[in-house]
Amino acid sequence: DKQAAMTSAELGNPAFAWVAEGAIDLRQVDTLKAFIEECPYPPAPPDVLTEEYWVSAEAARSQPQNPVEELVGQLLQRSDLTDIIGKDVAGANWSWHDYLDTDEPKVYHTDCNRRLVNFETVETNPQWSSVVYLTDEGGSTAIWRGNEFVAVQPCRGRYLVFKGDLAHGVLHAHEPLGRDRIILSITWWMHDHEATGVRERPVGPRLSTGGTATELAMAAEPGSSCQLTAIRPIPYSVSFAEHRNEWGAQQLPAALWVPRDIGKAPAHVAVAYADDVDDDWWRFGR
Repeated sequence: DKQAAMTSAELGNPAFAWVAEGAIDLRQVDTLKAFIEECPYPPAPPDVLTEEYWVSAEAARSQPQNPVEELVGQLLQRSDLTDIIGKDVAGANWSWHDYLDTDEPKVYHTDCNRRLVNFETVETNPQWSSVVYLTDEGGSTAIWRGNEFVAVQPCRGRYLVFKGDLAHGVLHAHEPLGRDRIILSITWWMHDHEATGVRERPVGPRLSTGGTATELAMAAEPGSSCQLTAIRPIPYSVSFAEHRNEWGAQQLPAALWVPRDIGKAPAHVAVAYADDVDDDWWRFGR
């Protein structure tokens, strides 16, 4: 059973998460990290409760003002991404998270913009969420849909995409080293009026390496190691109740841990538990 839980297969429901290895060149990773270190934190616009930057798809493609915007433009040229998120996205909100792998991880949540309308908080989910991993350190990103659970470990240059209304969060590092876990969060929006990211656009350097149309097309070709590939949870003959406490504590269940192989991208965990899982298990009684 444990061995089966570590393997991906073309089974069950349509995919809800995809990952690409080495989607971001390591020199680009270094440029993004350096920019983030100096970039001012985005101010929240009036009546908005979330702090992110916004860039339209058109601006990212034609007139990027910093390496994150340039990356957004490059991603939008990848057919493997647009096959998932569509070609008509209005743009992207972006922000970053940087903390030690010994710190308490970010709690379970859904990505959403929060704004005040007539003194009431209105929440809007993006169509798609995504994560660019800028370090190898820290805990996995856990995402789930019903009884299907996915955990993706950090790896420099790895790119993760998942449906924007799904709950997710960061797990405790399995072997914390007291190092920074840094990720870039990019959420994709179909309608710009729903995205509350600040419209001020910080200025920064260009990415270290280019992403020509030919290079981006090659990266998205089937069989390329850089292509976005669906993560398919496979049946796992264990009740969720056996692992609920570990998931609730934001820890990868010990039975699912996959050691890292030196020189190889760390493996994902993708399982479908044998029983149904309450949609709100992560909100109550954790």
